[in-house]
Amino acid sequence: MKSKKTIRTLTGADPVISYEVIQKDIKNMYLSLREDGTITVTANRRIPLETVDRFVLKNIGFIAGRKKKLEQEALRAEEQAELQYVTGETVRIFGRPVPLVVREGRPASVQFDIPEGEEQSGVKKSFVIMTVPEGYDAERRKRLYLNGLEKYTKKCLLQMCTRVWPLFRPYGVAWPEVKFRTMKSRWGSCQPQGGKITLNLRLVEKPYAAAEYVVVHEFAHFLHADHSPRFYAAVEHFMPDYRERKKLLK
Repeated sequence: MKSKKTIRTLTGADPVISYEVIQKDIKNMYLSLREDGTITVTANRRIPLETVDRFVLKNIGFIAGRKKKLEQEALRAEEQAELQYVTGETVRIFGRPVPLVVREGRPASVQFDIPEGEEQSGVKKSFVIMTVPEGYDAERRKRLYLNGLEKYTKKCLLQMCTRVWPLFRPYGVAWPEVKFRTMKSRWGSCQPQGGKITLNLRLVEKPYAAAEYVVVHEFAHFLHADHSPRFYAAVEHFMPDYRERKKLLK
């Protein structure tokens, strides 16, 4: 039997919420937000639509948080698209604004002049210094910057791992293979049996403290592969303020 789609409007919500409900032969209800901000609920065709309405109202907090995150991501993408990569512009490194300095010369390079630990303290002044050959247009400057940013992000995340690992070494955790990827749905992953940790390159968009939490989180999976209370007790043992740091990822 084909699925049935219906548009519902909840006038009792503030602001008013419109969403699409897809009824099909499934066991549970699922709520999701598309990148354009539209809300979709997939539910069993036997569940009354009024029950689906209540399910959406119950998740208003999640919807608001997700919409805010999508708006922030769209704003960052817009800011990134508008950059011409010239002196006076600002880029964001681990959630902080950093001035951009561009000068002509060879070879083409990007230098992240951010003193050790400044991502946390914010005390010392920092810069991103780009050296560009004559004739480099905005697109070539953008590619140069993004390539440099990727290398810098890998360096910072690897340094976090080297600082965190000694906490876990007494518990029999060997130094893992650390890999990097750009991921949409998770900030990191761990393969305990394979001795691997993968970290999301997009962590550079989040505060430094949040990235450190992700590193501790993934190392803790070498002790507990699930997300049980014992796992989070281990995370709290190594990082007592992990709850506050975790919120920074939203």
